[in-house]
Amino acid sequence: MLQDSDVLGFLELVRDALTGIDAAVKGGPRAVGRRLRLVVMDLADAVHGLNVATADVLAFDPPQVGKRAAFDIHADLVSAAMVQLVEDLKEDAGSSGVPWGMIADFERFIEAELLVEVVDDDRTARVYGIPQADLESMPLQVGQSLRAVFNDRQGELERITICIAGFASRGQPLSEQLDGAMHPLALATDSHPLVAHRAARDACDMVQAAVARNVSATADVIVSAVARDQKAFSTHRGLSKTRREIAAAADEDALTREIAELYRALCEGPLRSAAVEILGFLGETLSNTVGLNEIRSRLLVHRSESPLCETIALLIVPAWRNARAHEDLHWDPERGVAMFGETAVDLLDVEATAELIWSVSRGFQAGVQIARSVLPSLAEAMSQLEGAGSPINRDTKLTKSFGMFTLIASDIRRNRDHVTVILKPLRGTSLASRIGLALVNAAKLDSSVNVWTLEADDLPAFSVGRTAAQLAAALFGPGPNGEPAFLYPTSFAPLLADALTRNGVAIEEAAAQAWDLPLRDTLTHLPQFVVAGGLGQQSMLRNFRRAARRTHQAVQTVATHLGVQAPEDLDLTALCTILRKLEQRPQERLLARSLRKEHQRLLSALGPRPADHPWDRLAT
Repeated sequence: MLQDSDVLGFLELVRDALTGIDAAVKGGPRAVGRRLRLVVMDLADAVHGLNVATADVLAFDPPQVGKRAAFDIHADLVSAAMVQLVEDLKEDAGSSGVPWGMIADFERFIEAELLVEVVDDDRTARVYGIPQADLESMPLQVGQSLRAVFNDRQGELERITICIAGFASRGQPLSEQLDGAMHPLALATDSHPLVAHRAARDACDMVQAAVARNVSATADVIVSAVARDQKAFSTHRGLSKTRREIAAAADEDALTREIAELYRALCEGPLRSAAVEILGFLGETLSNTVGLNEIRSRLLVHRSESPLCETIALLIVPAWRNARAHEDLHWDPERGVAMFGETAVDLLDVEATAELIWSVSRGFQAGVQIARSVLPSLAEAMSQLEGAGSPINRDTKLTKSFGMFTLIASDIRRNRDHVTVILKPLRGTSLASRIGLALVNAAKLDSSVNVWTLEADDLPAFSVGRTAAQLAAALFGPGPNGEPAFLYPTSFAPLLADALTRNGVAIEEAAAQAWDLPLRDTLTHLPQFVVAGGLGQQSMLRNFRRAARRTHQAVQTVATHLGVQAPEDLDLTALCTILRKLEQRPQERLLARSLRKEHQRLLSALGPRPADHPWDRLAT
């Protein structure tokens, strides 16, 4: 492990130059004349070299949450010197065989120096202000859970995400929302932040260079990798299990096997995936059966094209992977070392290298995701190739969609063409409108789903088919700025009708309850409209006629959807006709009497209000 004296040694050039200036000044005018120009030039060279060497670190701007951010790398000379020493070690690892475990140790040394004020080890809490245990307790993917937790303060989550991504994107604006995505979360909470962020920046640079050459080919490489998301999630769970078994190993032999398994799994999983993707960006196509040794060789051929090539190549030690794959390993109690084949290895070095693989892989994937966000042309090309996307991607989009209406999804279950969304306790007003709009948007997001079910609080499951969601969308009305908007109860009527029948209510009763909502709402507001003197205002007459027409359309839509006859005595055609005439002749008393008479007839036909439907309180 390198000591503080090694760290401070990096500053000797700067310190010598400053000492020279001080001595020259103290030596009087003659000494100044002879030496000052030279020592100032030495100082300028030293400072320039320091700036060049530490440019990346000085640009690293992590989010500030609370008193201290997770990886608050101070832009001062000492921290810059530490980072430069890591870079020197990386170069040595390629030329003189310095173990990666030593670099990992030094990374931890840096982090300990930079985080001396941090007393806990919960990186999620330090970056996002949320205990990691709280996120992990939610059934959703952690990234989706994060967005759910920040449901009512999305601006804060967006600010943190921009800070996290800014280093990799070199400050370019993000065109896609990454807040809550698992890649920025992984990048922010990685145990080796310098390694992960450096990999992210290199990946972002590589993708941008590839897009400049051929955007379609680049999109194809990324989409092919995205298709393996579910496999990656399964690998992640397996790695967590292996880490737990390492911690619980009963003896050295068990520890040897588990550490070797951790290295093998990381090499064959996330590292292989990243390497294949990198070579794809560089124009190479590898078969699914290509060995790690060949992958390593191909990466080294391209080492001058991206720092990632050499970084990943140096992490691949075929002998370590083969020892575990071929069961050729054991603990030698006499020598007190682990044997991989005929070679003695340092288990700490193997484990540290495995953890670096994890950091590099996570950083790489985050960088690819960030590159997509800063390159609209790439995002468009990928959207054309992705289609519905993987279940993980679809669930992320679905969670974000519900979050737009302050509905927090705590779990999403998929069963072929049926999706069930479990909502956290419902809060706020206009819940029916928010739920209805969320369902309509969900149906647009994923056309492969036939049935959508919402479960929340103590309410029965609210299930609607894709057709009902489409019918609700057709009943949208004008919003505050003239945009199409979900209107309660008109747009809600076909959703309610469908949900009632799926909940076991007879078709005729379901239809009557569903169309009663918009009819009663329209007819109840008519007297208020008349009393307010609306008969003399053409704009009010026009707006009410359009509302009545939408209600008439909702009744007809429900009837057609459920296959029943619409109630003839509740037909609003005559009401709309009278209102049209009143728009043209608003002062004609005969028309006003006709309006009141038709209103009384409709109220009589409507009769008493039916029993509340099971989701009635959603309307409040």
